Amino acid sequence: MPSSLAPPLPPPTTNSSSTSSSLPVTPSPPSSPVAPGLGAPLPSAPRLLSPLLVSSHLVRLGWKAPTQQEGVHTYAVFYSQEGIPRERWVNVTEAGGLEVSVSNLKPEQSYTFRVLAYNQAGAGPSSSPIRVTTQPDLPSAPPQNVSLEVVLSRSIKVCWQPPPPSSLNGLITAYKIRYRRNGRRGDQEALEPNNYWYLFTGLEKGTQYSFQVAAMTVNGTGPPSEWISAETPETDLDGDSIIMSWTPPINPSILVRGYIIGYGVGSPYAETVRVDSKQRYYAIENLEPLDTLDVVGVDDELFHPFDKYPTPVTDSSFLPPTHDPPRGVQAVAVSPDAVRVSWADNAVGRNAKTAEVRFYSVKWKTSYSSSGKYK
Repeated sequence: MPSSLAPPLPPPTTNSSSTSSSLPVTPSPPSSPVAPGLGAPLPSAPRLLSPLLVSSHLVRLGWKAPTQQEGVHTYAVFYSQEGIPRERWVNVTEAGGLEVSVSNLKPEQSYTFRVLAYNQAGAGPSSSPIRVTTQPDLPSAPPQNVSLEVVLSRSIKVCWQPPPPSSLNGLITAYKIRYRRNGRRGDQEALEPNNYWYLFTGLEKGTQYSFQVAAMTVNGTGPPSEWISAETPETDLDGDSIIMSWTPPINPSILVRGYIIGYGVGSPYAETVRVDSKQRYYAIENLEPLDTLDVVGVDDELFHPFDKYPTPVTDSSFLPPTHDPPRGVQAVAVSPDAVRVSWADNAVGRNAKTAEVRFYSVKWKTSYSSSGKYK
């Protein structure tokens, strides 16, 4: 409801100035009017309050003088942010001033504004309130978890996640990816409006490239991520090879001295390779063709830190004595109450076709019971 009450105001002046403060939405008790004589009329409400300029942190307002403006010497603009039950106010003490700029606002937030006129008798009624939403601002943080994946000798895939929600400052309209060939001046740009990845093709073989990603709103581009680099291989791999790629740990406080890559037929522990901490991909070559049904650890569940999951030990006490025990037994936790167990059966030769139906017995036990359970 419009209020005819206002906080005490500075004396009238012919200079242009403004003051601001904050008040609860509930009006304070009226101050004693200063009037040259009894019965001096109060001004009527200002008219046609409207926004003249709206940015992410500032709104400039304008209005028409009241129809009853006898002795009007100043105006006060009251405003509040949506959802916050507290009003702030700005004085306009310029003689005849009908505009004011309200600053220090938050981007992409709704505010309610109203204006009152004052003369020596006091404050008149409030104008009709208007609602204004500030413009989005630039994102204040870069995208997160930027990573690179070397796809082929002339292609690199860049992946990322949005900036933290508190730093978006509006709707993200696109992502700008800058890239450059190391040793060459000048950056190039690409835009991706819909996805959290972008595939660069037509790159030079055996060349290192650097990339960074920045989020965009309608107002411009936010800060970019740090430059990260990857090198394209000299040649494309044949059908008996695969490329593994990875990203560093998300926690920057973890000191990485190197990486261990495990792979093999039926078990990712059959072969291990250690690579430098700066390396982000590795080519595993001379693998068996896929139609031999060899199991190679390309599933991300099979590639895990070796110090996190101990190598399982096969229990052969429940297998028929005529068969070799399964090889490469793996146990991976998939939920708080489920574990996935996998293995390879070496009793059946490669490419062998048989109608034999095989059954397996899996044994496990809990930490609080010494008796085994069977399934």
